[in-house]
Amino acid sequence: MHPVQKAEIPVIYTEQTAPSPPSDIENLMLYYQALQDKKPFELQWEFTYAKHHYRNDKNAENRFKYILLVTLPNTNFRDTSLALNLLTNWPEDIPLSPNLISFRKILMTSLKDRQSAKYNNQSLLQKLKASEGKIKALQDKIDAIKSMERQLFRGKIPQ
Repeated sequence: MHPVQKAEIPVIYTEQTAPSPPSDIENLMLYYQALQDKKPFELQWEFTYAKHHYRNDKNAENRFKYILLVTLPNTNFRDTSLALNLLTNWPEDIPLSPNLISFRKILMTSLKDRQSAKYNNQSLLQKLKASEGKIKALQDKIDAIKSMERQLFRGKIPQ
């Protein structure tokens, strides 16, 4: 028996097999991933650049880059309200692909949820502080009553 040899089949690139350029969403996700790897001073430089060049850009992808920057956690330029405002008041003259329309909706929902959670957290913290104040006042009253009881008890015991 002779070993069967595989014939090499040449790869012919057609429209279907040729690597396609990254979509607008893929570009934004790659950009966001790159931001995760930057040092704080690099992020600050990126933010300053984006603020001056992307914020009012007529290119949807560039505007999204600015929005992604201002939603980054643990940065001094984080501004969820600004990002939500930019997404909500999207200029009509800047067209969005179906992918970017969906991405915009997801991002808006996420930011609204984040704001709501922050508001609820602040509200709960205020209630906790108010409860702690009430507890302290009640504890002070209990301590005062105990002190009065001790004084009364001591006064009744013959010496």
